[in-house]
Amino acid sequence: MPTDELDRQFRKGYGEHATLYDNRRFSGNATREQYTQLENGLIDDLIQPQPGMVILDVGTGTGRASIALARNAGTQVIGLDLTMEMLQQAASKRDAAGLDSPALVCGNARALPFPNDTFDVVLAIRVLHIFPHVHWGAFIDEMVRVLKPGGTLVVEFDSPLAGGVWAIIRETVWRLGNCSQFGGWGLDYRSWTC
Repeated sequence: MPTDELDRQFRKGYGEHATLYDNRRFSGNATREQYTQLENGLIDDLIQPQPGMVILDVGTGTGRASIALARNAGTQVIGLDLTMEMLQQAASKRDAAGLDSPALVCGNARALPFPNDTFDVVLAIRVLHIFPHVHWGAFIDEMVRVLKPGGTLVVEFDSPLAGGVWAIIRETVWRLGNCSQFGGWGLDYRSWTC
């Protein structure tokens, strides 16, 4: 499927479900809330946020990771997402928490709107698995491009089920023209220093 069509489907699908996204996927259940706490703890352990760090959260969605990172004093966090409605949810959560950060940017991760060597940390949490694997290289190339030399790239590939059977189901659904969401509960994080 052409990338423009994929982007259109994701904007439409996530835009229509933005107001319900967190409630459906990450709250109302003790296990889900524990998962979010575990996930945010793993991210902190991997990147060890320090004052002065500039962090980009690619595919920030409703801001779960970027808002948690913004609570670290002195960090500058930017959340980027393709879907304006998801960013509006992130802004509401940020404002309700009384935070000035993260700054929120609507943009495409295949063409990040930032200069080379801008960020100390670039992360992509729960985003790559929703795209067919053939697109992952373009996303990662852009993340590396905006990462400062010696910076840290953290990419979460969701779970073993995000590939395999789930990837086949997702790609079949895309071909049928329905942008449904599938995903797993496993943790598969990878971190590189570039």
